[in-house]
Amino acid sequence: MGELCWRGRHIYYALMFGLAQLLCFVVGFPVMMIVFLRRNRAGLSKHAVRARYGLFYGGYKGNRWYWEGLIALRKVGVVGLSIFGDSLQPEIQAQSLLFLLLGCIVAEVAGKPYKNEKLLYLELSSLLVQWITMWI
Repeated sequence: MGELCWRGRHIYYALMFGLAQLLCFVVGFPVMMIVFLRRNRAGLSKHAVRARYGLFYGGYKGNRWYWEGLIALRKVGVVGLSIFGDSLQPEIQAQSLLFLLLGCIVAEVAGKPYKNEKLLYLELSSLLVQWITMWI
């Protein structure tokens, strides 16, 4: 609490650790997941591939192997708007989030990515609750 923001040690640590965390977790893991799944998309039904990467595509239809990456982008977008959207007016920030969530709802309805239809209803319910909460 005694450190001045963006001066001295704070800027050093923010850039050194914050930038590394952003590159590794926010960008690196989703990109690696998509690369590994894309490389193995022809053999997604094989036991070895399913054991390694099944967590990322197991619930989706075969031609929607990339859908977990879209969900990761949505999460990054929501967190990014909440963190970096402070410079925006609250109304613009809220409307940006409403627009992002509406786009995700439309993508879920149009894409129908899940093998089990109940998962689609669960995901849509979650997105609608978020959208209605932001609207209110």
